[in-house]
Amino acid sequence: MRGDIIKVCCHSNFIKEEDKMSLLPINECGEVSLDVRITNGKYAKPFQFPWMALLGYKVAEWSRASFLCETGLLKMGEIRVRIPIGSTEDTKENIHYMCGGSLINDRYVLTAAHCEKPKTSERVTLKIVRLGEVDLDKQIDCDESKGLNRCAGPVIDIPIEKVISHQQYGALLKNDIALLRLKSRVQTFTDQIKPICLPFGVTITGNEEIVYEVAGWGKTDTWDNEGSRILQHVQIRSQTLDYCNDQYSKSKDVWPIDATQLCVGADMGKDSCYGDSGGPLMDWKPSNELNKTIVVQVGIVSFGTVFCADKYTPAVYTRVTAYLDWILANIEP
Repeated sequence: MRGDIIKVCCHSNFIKEEDKMSLLPINECGEVSLDVRITNGKYAKPFQFPWMALLGYKVAEWSRASFLCETGLLKMGEIRVRIPIGSTEDTKENIHYMCGGSLINDRYVLTAAHCEKPKTSERVTLKIVRLGEVDLDKQIDCDESKGLNRCAGPVIDIPIEKVISHQQYGALLKNDIALLRLKSRVQTFTDQIKPICLPFGVTITGNEEIVYEVAGWGKTDTWDNEGSRILQHVQIRSQTLDYCNDQYSKSKDVWPIDATQLCVGADMGKDSCYGDSGGPLMDWKPSNELNKTIVVQVGIVSFGTVFCADKYTPAVYTRVTAYLDWILANIEP
């Protein structure tokens, strides 16, 4: 009717991207004390990677042997998607931890799209995210190095409300990125649980030689039956896209590697492995505060060769800088 006032209600997906920047805690992310960084360390310490997340899966009528037959390690030709042979089991809830991720604000975890569900298994469902974990065999993690006796609080398990995988994930393992919306918010950021920074303002061409860091609970050797019980980390060097494409030229399931991906590794004994999928590839940036450094996530563990830590072939990571607009478009208050 003429003269009536028409009201239009907009879904939160239509919030301008510049307004969604306020959903990312840019003043609280990625900050750790310098004294917790260990060059070429093997085991992580409490408070060292407080954004690390473990993804827990409900496995119906768990049978390790039958699960192995179903997944076949998710190999695609000679390519592996990094979910481990074994997994960590919560016997009370029948929860098995098989992928990693990173907390990016109080409601979202960033991970790989292939972690949503193993392709060939209808018996595996992604259910929860665990935050604040380091050593799976300890109720409380403590840092006793350098005479310290600093202990973390208990871990928190949060159910997943929604999985948002990239709509074009699939062909050639491109667009291997997903967001997990948690059912409840992380109430308070602490030294034990806080988000990592996203790489806004960071330029990556794919031809730099940079030493990055990767962390996860994945296997420490290709032939291990299970992943590590303690969070591991290692520093690895990036490789150019040209070199990477030369190495993967016979792997038609994933070739060519393009500008939405990063190649890192080809360093004997240093690599991500089965079970590290979805975890962050990290770079360290100086902070304005004394004795502080900022950690920025530049990649997401995606895939690699059948054998971890291959001397010649690097692993491939989803390049986060290529998906910042996608992340902003898909997060909500």
